Amino acid sequence: MRILLEPLHFDNADNPLELLRGFAQHPSPAVLATVFATDASGLKAAVGQRVLLSETGVVRGTPLLAAPLAAAAHATLAQGQSRVLDIETDAGAVRASLEVLTPPLRLVVYGAGNDAQPLVHLAASLGWHITVVDGRPNLATAARFPEAAEVRIVPVRELETATPDPLAYHVLLSHNYAYDLAALQTLLVSPAPYIGLLGPRLKAQRLLDELAAFPAAQVQQLRQRLRSPIGLDLGSETPEEIALAIVAEIQAQRSGRQGRPLRERAGTVHVPATSTTTR
Repeated sequence: MRILLEPLHFDNADNPLELLRGFAQHPSPAVLATVFATDASGLKAAVGQRVLLSETGVVRGTPLLAAPLAAAAHATLAQGQSRVLDIETDAGAVRASLEVLTPPLRLVVYGAGNDAQPLVHLAASLGWHITVVDGRPNLATAARFPEAAEVRIVPVRELETATPDPLAYHVLLSHNYAYDLAALQTLLVSPAPYIGLLGPRLKAQRLLDELAAFPAAQVQQLRQRLRSPIGLDLGSETPEEIALAIVAEIQAQRSGRQGRPLRERAGTVHVPATSTTTR
């Protein structure tokens, strides 16, 4: 294990924390490449130099390292796994740590009732970016959801024509049939990675039947994607327990896991970073 200890000079616009702040202002994944070692003295490259690269190019960092690390960074993004890389640069051979930075998961909660509060609280503790949407001004307030990034008052008529965030995870907790129907209607053709609906199977079936006026293929696809009843089977009863089941299911979906006990998993629990050489 190699540990890099370095001072933070806040007069330097490219100090590590400022680079991470720059990443936080972009909604797409990025790679932070940090030089950990060089092969000889006198090189222009130095330990601690770094480059922050997005999917579209260099965000900021040491220009000398940008070009040779760009291809490796894009490959790392495509793989979605951090790695250590030995690579030839214009400043000489360096060993760099390429860390994949993933934006916070975006969660949209439809419904600002009391049972949405523990869900928002738990999701916020994981660093997720949360938007609460409801048509009731007395419930959809920042005071009730201080940990949400945004609380929006959206009447049902506006919801029917809204354009949902295609990258967000959507949870329907409104307890209002018409509002849930409007949300499902707007999500019908969305590529959103997760759509969950609170309530019994009969309710979900009735809502899907209400969408019969839309193309059958779209409704069938939504039927297959819809998580209802929502959440993992944890025996949840209270709002807090239900929130845990929902968050657990979303985390499993995001990670491509099945939500099974870890003792049943074959192989390693954590995916290790890889070490490769590019010459």
